[in-house]
Amino acid sequence: MDVGAAEGWGERRRRRRRTLPVRSLPASAVSAELCGRFAGSAGRRVRRRMPDNRLKRVCGLIRCALEHVSIFGEFSMVRQIRDVIEQYVKAVGSGTTAEILALFAPEATVEDPIGTPTRQGHAALREFYDVVTGLDREAELHPDTVRIGDRQAAFMFTIVTRVGGQRFTLSPIDVMEFDADGKISRMRAYWSQEDMHAEPE
Repeated sequence: MDVGAAEGWGERRRRRRRTLPVRSLPASAVSAELCGRFAGSAGRRVRRRMPDNRLKRVCGLIRCALEHVSIFGEFSMVRQIRDVIEQYVKAVGSGTTAEILALFAPEATVEDPIGTPTRQGHAALREFYDVVTGLDREAELHPDTVRIGDRQAAFMFTIVTRVGGQRFTLSPIDVMEFDADGKISRMRAYWSQEDMHAEPE
């Protein structure tokens, strides 16, 4: 092979490498490769047009991208749940019943404190939270206690109420479950009367 022919062959090869048809990969072929079942006519066409080592690198990049999409989605839900927790504590401390209920799914359940009858649905929750919002109170989240995983969360906050010249302080641990929309679907509050501290104003 003369020098000119070799250079021409090398240029054609470089041009083919620059124009590998990654975007034209059939979706079925990509899906099959990701599942470890890359075969059939679509697979043969791709293999003829792309070296095995390059195809493996492309599929690896696709897998990595899909993993990042999944991680990003999970991170987004964690951020949403944390926001709901912060809004909940803020509403319990100084908001209205309507603001609290807006954070719950329509058929959500509340067991507060744990071991008491479960309240379900906005009507029952409204009756419960009307008592809370009718008090002189304030609440503060302990952000370092927030733990979130698999659309569930646990956290501690402190609520202070004032009744009849007395100041009552309680720091319950709330455990919440969330639906796909980020609404609270279940809430259980862990505390007992022994955790309630009273002192004169």
